Amino acid sequence: MLLTVKVNGVKLDVYYTCQKTDDSYGTGDSPTQYEIDFNSIETLTDTANMLSIISEEVLMDIEQAVINFESEK
Repeated sequence: MLLTVKVNGVKLDVYYTCQKTDDSYGTGDSPTQYEIDFNSIETLTDTANMLSIISEEVLMDIEQAVINFESEK
């Protein structure tokens, strides 16, 4: 899947896979769980994979943007 996100004023193309599990604890009312695997994160003008140099904080922001997008589907 491809999603373009803007983090700290920089637009990034995020290629990922997402596994969505409804009622993840099987209780009937537990929240949906998202497992995000990033394949590549690139700038809009370059195809170099920046995944290995992006900070954990920025990865968490990107992951939240992906979860927000997936939850609206």
